[in-house]
Amino acid sequence: YVLAFFEKYLTTVSFHYAQLAVEAAVVLRYRQVTNDDREFVTFKRALDGLLKNNIIVEGEFDVYDNDRVLRNMFSHLERGPILFPFSGCMKRAAYRINRLFENTTSGYVHQVRP
Repeated sequence: YVLAFFEKYLTTVSFHYAQLAVEAAVVLRYRQVTNDDREFVTFKRALDGLLKNNIIVEGEFDVYDNDRVLRNMFSHLERGPILFPFSGCMKRAAYRINRLFENTTSGYVHQVRP
């Protein structure tokens, strides 16, 4: 009964953390590609840098930028959205993270599993 009561809230928190994981992966990949050692890099700057360096293409940029908007929505709440349970958000986040690192020059590819 307790889990059922909190299920939608737990799903919302999980979705937020999935968006934060995508952001962390985007910033990490940007730093690997550009050797940018600034202490703080915005999600938007990292996306622009990945697009400029052909790590992502224009269509992917829009998808990752949507992740940025969702991350902002969950991180800076004015009204808390409540999501219904679905497993797709974790799978999509894992796919996007894997996509960023699939063509690294090191030859090592770490697969994130949902």
